Amino acid sequence: MSVQTHSLSSSDVESSVQVLDQAIQLHTEWLCTLHESIICRVPVPDDIIRENAHRLCALGRWYYSEASELLAEYPEFHEIEGIHRVMHDQARDVASRYQDEELISGEQYRTFIKSQQSLVGLLQNLKEKLLISLHSFDDLTGAVRREAFSVLASNVHAEAERNNDPYTVAMCDVDKFKGINDTYGHLAGDKVLQVLAQQMIRHVREMDCICRYGGEEFLLLLPQTKLDGAQVVLEKIRALLEKTPVEIEPGCTVSVTVSIGMADWEPGLGFEQVVRQSDAALYDAKGQGRNRVCQWTV
Repeated sequence: MSVQTHSLSSSDVESSVQVLDQAIQLHTEWLCTLHESIICRVPVPDDIIRENAHRLCALGRWYYSEASELLAEYPEFHEIEGIHRVMHDQARDVASRYQDEELISGEQYRTFIKSQQSLVGLLQNLKEKLLISLHSFDDLTGAVRREAFSVLASNVHAEAERNNDPYTVAMCDVDKFKGINDTYGHLAGDKVLQVLAQQMIRHVREMDCICRYGGEEFLLLLPQTKLDGAQVVLEKIRALLEKTPVEIEPGCTVSVTVSIGMADWEPGLGFEQVVRQSDAALYDAKGQGRNRVCQWTV
């Protein structure tokens, strides 16, 4: 799961889900209209037989003009175009043959119905994934929430045990965060958390996972990574934040640093043990003066 690419806002997700819901309903009604025309022997509506119907219906207009580019991370989104176009082409062929009083074969009709069912199933799958996304990511920062992170972490840990693959866990905490809130207000604190999350998301790999673990704490999971590799990534993030003041409002910036503790998995350790070790390393980083990356030592 490529959690760091999740940039869809809650409003983007909600509006997309609404469009998909409407598309499922409207295409089902649209199919009923075609059936009614054939069974009751009434003219087929123009919107069924017109050219480029797949671009002109509500779903098509949304897909080609309005949908967020960030939906491209979902394979189902790419599949919509082909299935939707084919379904409309097949419907036009069935309707045209009926109007010209030509024979419609059972195979042609079954193929059309199968396409319609495939489209509805595809829209339903994308809708369900978006709803899962809506409830899996922190609204403020875009990081994974703890509940969803637990599932991802369990999978990484199980694979590590099967294949003896390394992974590193890092706990990241904003230094003197309470002082930022007290001095500049909670909106400023929110801005700091957003910037921190964005920098981390930007500098990790697709396989990595960033979790909003607590108020100002983030937990990073880096699969197939030993401590020396994690140190390079985490030090880069720490240094970047140190030299990049956060603009909390026009003309007003605040300097931000983070402390990071990290620990790697070893055979025989449970995931929660690795988390506790990274947390202990974080306390070491704080105790050594903050604004540093420390690793767990026995």
